[in-house]
Amino acid sequence: MTLSGDFGPTLQQVVTWHPISVEKFETVLAGMNGIFLDAGDKKVYLEGNQRGDVYWEWHVEFIQPDGKLVQFVIPMTESLQEHVFPDVHPFYSFQMSLWISGQGEVDFNRVIVRRSRSTYGTLLPGDEKQMTSTGDEVLSYFNPGDLKPPLLVSFTGSRLYGDGFEMMSVYGRHKLPYLLFTDSRTQGGAFMVGTPEYEQLVIDKIREKLQWLGFDEHDVVFQGYSMGSFPALYYARHFKPQGIIVSKAIVNLGTFSGQDGFAHGGTKDWPLDMRRHLFGRVLRADTPVIDQKLWQSMDQVDWTQVATYVFSLAQDEYDGQSLPQLLRFIKDRGAVWNIFGWMVTTWRTLTR
Repeated sequence: MTLSGDFGPTLQQVVTWHPISVEKFETVLAGMNGIFLDAGDKKVYLEGNQRGDVYWEWHVEFIQPDGKLVQFVIPMTESLQEHVFPDVHPFYSFQMSLWISGQGEVDFNRVIVRRSRSTYGTLLPGDEKQMTSTGDEVLSYFNPGDLKPPLLVSFTGSRLYGDGFEMMSVYGRHKLPYLLFTDSRTQGGAFMVGTPEYEQLVIDKIREKLQWLGFDEHDVVFQGYSMGSFPALYYARHFKPQGIIVSKAIVNLGTFSGQDGFAHGGTKDWPLDMRRHLFGRVLRADTPVIDQKLWQSMDQVDWTQVATYVFSLAQDEYDGQSLPQLLRFIKDRGAVWNIFGWMVTTWRTLTR
């Protein structure tokens, strides 16, 4: 959302998020409202920036089941930082309103609400968060497992109703070292790519964990499903992976984000929001160029040295029948590949 103009010398209310009652939480239990249903500290911050002489405040109001109203005011100086709501008890509903004064322009991407874990993590204890100079988060979680190669680097799929890492229990059962990435940007993520600074943070994090384990660049397997399939293929050129495992692959990012609707339904605005976030605008004419982002990266991989495993269903063609394109691409480049009708979870299971 972008707001611009002369908002006057005193603060005035411009936007309000209306309360959502407990009865409606069934559809958003993993979202912001669900987080406030349990007790404990919460962290809130805003993705946004401003130009000109403007000032804003977020007014947050919580209504407890007994009708008691609790109010917080978050000034502009704290909005872009993690603001802690201490000892928040379960609430029946809440609303947030934006108040602005001055003259200029403000951009707002998201208001992020998370459980507070103090200094021990962001989404769970032990995870790591890095920030780009433009405020994009790179969130990762590392488990050294049994310290035996390979390192499995796994990218989470789209999470439209809450932040989080996935597949931890599966990888943990096999005791293999794993590094998980999740993408918290826009409504459901942004395919773990972005500015050169953002992508370098991802690359450096993988190299850091390989070095810590004493592994070389061949001792790595990339895995991802749906949105996570894109970075699993995209970052391969920076390493010499022994394997890549993808399912429900999305490879044509322009075609995917240029659709009138999204296969899961109810999320038509997310692909457009993601496209604007990554490329700065939403023009249908950009689709062919955006589609080339992954193909150009994959063209720099020595596919003769990579065992590739693919899982897909006919209903998973989210980006214009990309599966035949993907298989033809890697086959023409000498890849050793297999296509399965089930979810492949670990490299060690495959190689036994």
